Amino acid sequence: MSAPRGNAVGLVRADLSENVADDQKAVRALAGWADLELVEGLVFDAATDMPTLRLMETVHRHQATVVIVPTAAHLGDGYRALRETGIEVLCTAAADSRGESA
Repeated sequence: MSAPRGNAVGLVRADLSENVADDQKAVRALAGWADLELVEGLVFDAATDMPTLRLMETVHRHQATVVIVPTAAHLGDGYRALRETGIEVLCTAAADSRGESA
């Protein structure tokens, strides 16, 4: 078995999720399908203080190249910060619609 192609951070917003556990499972499945090492899974909600900063610090700490979320809405303002720093964003909803995740 070869080494993963990079590190990924998962993020689920509890206030946007219908089922946090299912969303976390989908994030893990997509990481596996994409041959990424899921190094940390974050769960934020509407009360999370400075979510973009916390996400970016986590990405930097783990040298992650990818963030996996159920939908782009889970990133909020963080989407722009990720794109500006070259971090790839994968959405489990998009993968599910193409039949790519387990």
